[in-house]
Amino acid sequence: MSGKWLTVTVGDIAQVKGGKRLPAGYFVQKKPTPFPYIRVSDMVNGGIRESGIKYVPEAAAAAIRNYRIGKDDIFISVAGTLGLVGRIPGHLDGANLTENADRLTQIKCDIDFLMYYLLSEPIQNEIDAIRTVGAQPKLALGRIKSFEVRLPSATDEQRRIASALREADGLISALERLIEKKREIKQGLMQELLTGRTRLPGFSGRWRSVTLGDVVRIHRGSMLTRAQAGKGRVPVIAGGKTPAGNTDRPNRTGRTITISASGASAGYVAIYDGPIFASDCSTISDSKTFDLDFIYYSLLLRQDAIYRAQTGGAQPHIHAKDVYPMGVQMPTSIDEQSAISRVLRDVDDEIAALERRLESARAIRQGMMQELLTGRTRLVDEVAG
Repeated sequence: MSGKWLTVTVGDIAQVKGGKRLPAGYFVQKKPTPFPYIRVSDMVNGGIRESGIKYVPEAAAAAIRNYRIGKDDIFISVAGTLGLVGRIPGHLDGANLTENADRLTQIKCDIDFLMYYLLSEPIQNEIDAIRTVGAQPKLALGRIKSFEVRLPSATDEQRRIASALREADGLISALERLIEKKREIKQGLMQELLTGRTRLPGFSGRWRSVTLGDVVRIHRGSMLTRAQAGKGRVPVIAGGKTPAGNTDRPNRTGRTITISASGASAGYVAIYDGPIFASDCSTISDSKTFDLDFIYYSLLLRQDAIYRAQTGGAQPHIHAKDVYPMGVQMPTSIDEQSAISRVLRDVDDEIAALERRLESARAIRQGMMQELLTGRTRLVDEVAG
């Protein structure tokens, strides 16, 4: 492929038109009508999340009939979350479009090529600059028209590039669906295995109903100032869902369950294999009287209930006394506890492997966009054989 590349603006190759809010006194509704309404909250890069689609009341439809988006258009969000870009599926052709998004229509190049270009680093960097200006930044229609686009003069090359990127997106979507399915399987296994409704082969011993406080001891973490932290590689576990930093000295070694103690994520349950510094969290350590992973998965099964046990106002807290009374079903045999844990860990390992593949696929796609949408790498013509 050796054709020239052109530099044009969005306004040169498409018309840019705004969306429209509903007339005063009307509101979108869950009850379906012939008039779906696409909001920014329904948008994801590349397409639409359809699970929350709402509809225009039939009495209001005529007033906004000129603000519809077609399957051959591209949306771009211009208020709230800026710069979401994608297309709608064919069965939503003609849906009404929110006033917080614009549509590119009558597009004079390959539609998907333009969509991917609007998602690429040069355009998104321009949009990022707008996000930092003002409390409620707005992406103006004129600004969208002025975005510069580099595109091959040959439509066939545009299509070829878009096709390669669609294939990469297809792999990413397939992995995301598979991960979601595996998570659903894990949740089902937890509900069956951690309650004794389903027993693993070879086990028939008694189960008992206990409270968490009957089985484990929960220990509070220790304060750690920035000056004390040092520059080591030991993760500091505080109130969030991810480590708050690193230090050079642990206060927990071995395998440890952590429960975030304060903040919006108070009650978040995690488990760590190696040394950690437990700060704004509570911990449960390994014991010869129970299988730690069984306790971890039992807590995961009750994660929503732990969140609901938060106390405090603006700064929620979870203390040991909040979780000790929680009921747990468990086999008296530690061997059966361990066998159940192994089944669930195997599923976790599968999910982790898929997540690594997904991360790799996303990185490859990003690299493809940087190479293919700049012309640094050209796709060769298919040779008829």
